Amino acid sequence: MSAAPESARRVHLVAHFPGVNSTTVWSDPASGSHIDFESFRRFAQTAERGRFDYVFLAEGLRLREHGGRIHDLDVAGRPATLAILTAMASVTRSIGVVGTLSSTFNEPVELARQLATIDHLSGGRVGWNVVTSPDAFHGGNFRRGGFLPYAERYRRAEEFVELAKELWDSWEAGAILADRAAGRFVDPERVRRVVHRGPQFDVSATSTVPRSPQGYPVIVQAGDSPAGRDFAAANAEIIFSRHTGFADGQRFYRDVKGRLPAAGRTEESLLILPGATFALGDTDADARERSREIALAQTSPQTAIAWIEAIWGRELPGLDPDGALPAQEPGDGDQRQGQVSTRVEDRVARAEQLRERARREGLTLRELVAAETAQHTLVGSPGTVAAEIDRYVRERASDGFVLVPHITPGGLDEFVDRVVPLLQERGVFRTEYEADPVTGAAPTLRRTLGLPTPPRPRTEVRRVHVSDPLAKPLLDDLEREYDARYGVEVFGEPASTELARYPAEAFAEPHGGAFLVLLRDGEPISGGAFMRHSDDTAEFKRIWTRPDHRGRGVAKVVLTELEREAARLGYSRVYLTTGPRQPEAVALYLGHGYTPLFDPALPADEVGVHPFEKPLAPVGVAGATAQEAAA
Repeated sequence: MSAAPESARRVHLVAHFPGVNSTTVWSDPASGSHIDFESFRRFAQTAERGRFDYVFLAEGLRLREHGGRIHDLDVAGRPATLAILTAMASVTRSIGVVGTLSSTFNEPVELARQLATIDHLSGGRVGWNVVTSPDAFHGGNFRRGGFLPYAERYRRAEEFVELAKELWDSWEAGAILADRAAGRFVDPERVRRVVHRGPQFDVSATSTVPRSPQGYPVIVQAGDSPAGRDFAAANAEIIFSRHTGFADGQRFYRDVKGRLPAAGRTEESLLILPGATFALGDTDADARERSREIALAQTSPQTAIAWIEAIWGRELPGLDPDGALPAQEPGDGDQRQGQVSTRVEDRVARAEQLRERARREGLTLRELVAAETAQHTLVGSPGTVAAEIDRYVRERASDGFVLVPHITPGGLDEFVDRVVPLLQERGVFRTEYEADPVTGAAPTLRRTLGLPTPPRPRTEVRRVHVSDPLAKPLLDDLEREYDARYGVEVFGEPASTELARYPAEAFAEPHGGAFLVLLRDGEPISGGAFMRHSDDTAEFKRIWTRPDHRGRGVAKVVLTELEREAARLGYSRVYLTTGPRQPEAVALYLGHGYTPLFDPALPADEVGVHPFEKPLAPVGVAGATAQEAAA
């Protein structure tokens, strides 16, 4: 591998097993089965021999139809993604495996569990291409019975990915003890239950698998709409792009990468990889001729008719795919073409444009459709194609390509044998996978892609003054919820009066107090305070957890920290009170070793204010700090 010039940028290559669609020439004698594992094994191992970043699988959730009949290209069926990812990972060592899975028709807890499981089994080599499944054609296969509107699809996808990441991050470092002598496998205090209350999902779950070797699967996304681009900028690490033209690719690259700073991200944190078909030849002229032959083979008679009917907006019975274009004028209906309905703004003008091209070039209907739809991205000799790939990446029209061969499983062989060595000679593509420098283990997919391992959520406890901006969200939420639960009818005064009852100095160390906030990645999510009640007793006040973080053990961490701090200041006892309309607070204190100074058998409203007490252990005996628990 020669040294790369200073202007060179690293090329990323992905191998797309296209399945059964208009790219695949299944009728070619060299084409293999699309459901026989041998095809997937050979394809994945060829891509690994070529040192590709990962193998990519699309997913069809339903057989395509045209005119109410199954499309001829789907006769082999459409296998399920997760099973194939697992199988391909088992016969490879270093290459990643990425699958397409819908956020509209799956559920977060189960899909997160399945992906995390395969990520563990593969040594951290899994990625997830998040799609939103746009139409009722797919929805008909699911209990949803239809599809979600455009905006709601992306809201669901955002929340789906957020929840999946929460589950993947819920096992803290050190959660697995595997202490044979003590008979303890896991520390339950370091396995966080995820409680999520959102507009799309209402979930309370504990992940059944720990964090994977690469943190969590790489997130891929293929949306191209404004909402899709925003979603990718906020969530994705790879975009599977359709912008294959050089100038178009540069515009898309600038647009999406330009959205990253607003999401707090750098250019290198997101890779843009357009899908690319290819045709190779000994010379560029040979490759162009081969491209024409492949394009015609990719355009089956049924595909050609479906495309023309979609443009014409009407059924055209008896149409000869090897004859002339239809003489009938276009209609105004939507005709399904494969999996999608094609919409044309001016059907009459578009039809006349196609007729003119067919007359000018002497093309039959099928030849015209091939010329319009089956144009290959990379056409030329191996040297020409290698130079073009390098140019796209160097001049930021892409970060590499997702290569889609026209034959499976052998369609990648020629590219691996003839183009990859030239990219390696240019110094822009790896000659070997980079093993983990410490363990020597095969690389995770993130390492292969040059993407960082997602950091664990950083938790810290910070002592602040009551007037600190970090305390304000907690106090504001506390006031709102007290007013919502009690108003003035229970205690005869608004919550603001109670919160202002004690001077700020009462919660400062010189006066025997403290105010603590628990931060997650710099944001306050919980907190509490105490002040002097007597010489030996601290009174805990203002204990609160942000609603979206409740049920995760956060309040227990705050209580433990307050107890440690109170013990450090010399207190030997805690006293606190809560109200009759806060049963979750009562349960928290009872579960944390506090003794009720009331009769728990009485109705809460009859008890009124609920007082508790607890003796404090000396400093050095209390539970772990939040920093230790999150380490």
